[in-house]
Amino acid sequence: MVFCVAVPLFVLWMPVSDKNKVKKLSYAVTDKRAIVLSDKPISVRIADIDAIRTDNADDGNCHIRVGSPAFKAPSKKLPVLAWRGESCDQGDDKKYTGLAFFNVNAEDEKIIRNLLTPVSPLAKA
Repeated sequence: MVFCVAVPLFVLWMPVSDKNKVKKLSYAVTDKRAIVLSDKPISVRIADIDAIRTDNADDGNCHIRVGSPAFKAPSKKLPVLAWRGESCDQGDDKKYTGLAFFNVNAEDEKIIRNLLTPVSPLAKA
């Protein structure tokens, strides 16, 4: 009985939890990494980024997908990708291969694209 009640509540709570996590995120781009700052910061080395893509958000902002592994995620999974990243296991370490800058305003999008575009081509949406 508890299982029948707990599972639907958990499924309903996940989108709310993801939105709250995304609101607390900060992003950074250095000369070596694209970084999502959260409880557990994640980053992708600039040298490992093969492409970036910009998707429009509903409110006039955009989402920036960094690394082609992030292109596979459907739009509704972008909040999770923003705070968790796309990774592959390398023995004891995780190597992040993609991430998303979620709900970026137009001014910041231009700055991020200018920092990343000389290194990585823009992918077709």
